[in-house]
Amino acid sequence: MSVIQQKRHRINFDAFLKGEKQMNYKWIIENQVAISLESREKLSSESIFQTIVTIEKEDFRLIWKWNDSSEVRHYMYTVGNYPNPTEFELYEFQQFINYEIKHRRKILLWFQSIDMQEIYFNYLKINHPQVELPLKLEHCKACYEKGCLTDLFCHTSSIEDGIKILSTGELLSSRKVRKEDINVLRMESRNAAGDPVDYFDYVMLSYGNCFSGDRLVTERRINDNPTELDLTTNFQPGIRYYFNRQALQHHPNFCCDGYHAGKVKDRINLLDHLLCCIVPKTHEQLIKQFAHPNLLSKIIFLEPIADLHLWTHQAYETAKKFNH
Repeated sequence: MSVIQQKRHRINFDAFLKGEKQMNYKWIIENQVAISLESREKLSSESIFQTIVTIEKEDFRLIWKWNDSSEVRHYMYTVGNYPNPTEFELYEFQQFINYEIKHRRKILLWFQSIDMQEIYFNYLKINHPQVELPLKLEHCKACYEKGCLTDLFCHTSSIEDGIKILSTGELLSSRKVRKEDINVLRMESRNAAGDPVDYFDYVMLSYGNCFSGDRLVTERRINDNPTELDLTTNFQPGIRYYFNRQALQHHPNFCCDGYHAGKVKDRINLLDHLLCCIVPKTHEQLIKQFAHPNLLSKIIFLEPIADLHLWTHQAYETAKKFNH
């Protein structure tokens, strides 16, 4: 039984929707999830909330710091056919709410559309069974394929980190790799998004054709927000690790937080789970020197492309040939 279902008897949605505005927010799940009664411009991070979610028409989804605050996170949430969410998008949103509640973060929701607000409120009244993941998600159309293709999971690393990963045969969470105090990791400048401490316990995954991993590798390499030049002419691809999505979802430590495509706590053993690994051909001799012998047959060396979107597309098209 979900957290939302357990607390259902404490939620009066109809009364809320018809209620008078007595505060700048009103609880829909007691002391955990509230709805803002203010305009978007008046949303403030100086409150009891750790997560602010704005549900409106956007080109993509993103969780980032709210007004550069290190304590409050802002989820810019949207759906593929705004303002009409699919059944999976509703289910995924419920998973996000459940995950945030589990980690004791109070959530403030702001809806651009009143009709959309009612749809989500009605959905959250009850716990819903798992919904089948579509083969393509269209809430983000920034990639070459104009949507997330869900047959594969992907993780991306720098070349330097890739040497360690491929030599040990393990993808480790930040906490396992760094062995630093969790609050030290949270406050580092490389945590530009303001990720909370629980995120560092997981190996994060995107869908197979997503370019966000290589973009993050670029950002950390130059220690700045990448420019168009950094992502085209000066672009240097990282290493991309691919997994069969359905198989990895059965990993005992797999987690769905309603935001990432998926994540696995602590570690992923590449010897057991890796479908294939795509490495820029310019690093072939270096990688062959250090890679675990049992992984060599799964490493594919491709000529690098000086364009983030084209490289990601080529790597995905190569990887899916191994997905039988």
